[in-house]
Amino acid sequence: MSRQANQAEVDAVLTTIEAKHVRFVNLEFTDVIGMAKCVTIPVEQFPDCISRGKWFDGSAIEGFARVAESDMYLFPDLVTFTILPDTVRPYVGMANTDMVSDNDVVARVICDVRTPDGERFDGDPRATLFHALQVAEEMGLPRPPKQFAYRPISLEPVDGALFDALARLVRLIAEPALISALAPLIRREITIRLLAGPHGPHLLHVVAAGSPSQQIAKVMSWLKLNFHRTLRMDELATGAHMSPSTFRQHFRDIAGMSPLQYQKQLRLQEARQLMLNEKLDASVAGMRVGYESVSQFSREYSRLFGAPPQRDIRRLRLSP
Repeated sequence: MSRQANQAEVDAVLTTIEAKHVRFVNLEFTDVIGMAKCVTIPVEQFPDCISRGKWFDGSAIEGFARVAESDMYLFPDLVTFTILPDTVRPYVGMANTDMVSDNDVVARVICDVRTPDGERFDGDPRATLFHALQVAEEMGLPRPPKQFAYRPISLEPVDGALFDALARLVRLIAEPALISALAPLIRREITIRLLAGPHGPHLLHVVAAGSPSQQIAKVMSWLKLNFHRTLRMDELATGAHMSPSTFRQHFRDIAGMSPLQYQKQLRLQEARQLMLNEKLDASVAGMRVGYESVSQFSREYSRLFGAPPQRDIRRLRLSP
């Protein structure tokens, strides 16, 4: 959820964009009722979007913001970056899609919505989920048992204490000077009461198990720190609470490639940085990132970057 991407993640995504000849990127987010929204940008704007965000008019989105506070920014969550299949590329965007042709390669990434001050926007469902996850962790609530009958929609009567908290939050509209100080406290109380009440087990199921995309994101984060290790598919699938075949399918849907290809790309990107920044030769860099065969490293490096290691590094150092 909404965090600063590290340089390895940025490099890996930009390498994928170059290797797959991506032309456009869909910046996806949801409004307050969960409806998907999208801003499509040319790929040339994406690096700046990663570092500074992409401005959009929040007042144009139902329930987002008043005109007086309409400036909003989309910041990509790079672990959700993926290449869209051919069959949906021209049709997925909800804005600017008229500039995308059938032959263009389009990627998508899920974004966090932030204010001009860089703070999470309260109307962003991802910010709400992040807050709920934090509160649940602080409360130390036990996970639901495996046999728990999870329901995607939980419907329960509103008890008096929860209703009182909701009413106090609404009444703050009449006291605008107190909103910034009291609203976060009341929202936190509401979250605590929901987690501790009848809805709690269903919310905690999401925290404990997570969605398939959350589990894949965790695996991708682990791979970024452990790309040099031997990849054992069964262990990765077990860690994601999936069968190996389901895991491979979900991973490919989200990452746009297989786990092995993803690990290979991480290794090659890290080796490139080692040769460029630490002046290591190709054999040492290859071994450092987990390759046992120098010839295999050189062959796969050439396939990804379009040139053997030495020639590629020489070209990078000569480029302005």
